[in-house]
Amino acid sequence: RVLFEDKLTDHDPMWGSKDAEVTIGGGQAEFDPAPGSSTLRWNRAFVFGDLDACAAVQLGKPTVNPTASYAGLLFWVQDSRNYHQAVVAPNGYFTVARVVDGKVVAKRPIGWTKVGAIKTGAKERNMLRVTAKGPEVQVSINGQQVGSFRGEPPPGPSYFGMLAASADSKAGDTWSISDLKVTAPQ
Repeated sequence: RVLFEDKLTDHDPMWGSKDAEVTIGGGQAEFDPAPGSSTLRWNRAFVFGDLDACAAVQLGKPTVNPTASYAGLLFWVQDSRNYHQAVVAPNGYFTVARVVDGKVVAKRPIGWTKVGAIKTGAKERNMLRVTAKGPEVQVSINGQQVGSFRGEPPPGPSYFGMLAASADSKAGDTWSISDLKVTAPQ
């Protein structure tokens, strides 16, 4: 059962205000964070308990540092300083991190892990899926389950969203996120 789907055809203010770092339209959200930083958006209109969220992520052009450039999904979002992120990098790695009070918790639920299912390099499209049912979380990439953990969801419903980070380079990195859908987990 589909709980939320956004075709990303136009900017919806529920994703936050328009700015130079995120452009929504044409079926995708284009993230252009400042070099050496990340930017995130979460949908402020819909809250979820359990969810099965998926989206396609794609790096626009080669990056100078594939270990510092990544994109993916946010879940268990309480606000801009407290959430979990499941992200893929163009070097074939993924991680799940917990952010508390704006800082990544040192012990990640899933540390940076090399996964053969990730298509590496620029212009490669990877489908990321996060299923959270109670405290149990599973992460899949391109149809392959790549990790799971037992976490600490926030009390009550929470938000979900998208995130991208750019390597620290003169031009920065641009990521696109598309095919965003949330369903009820099975």
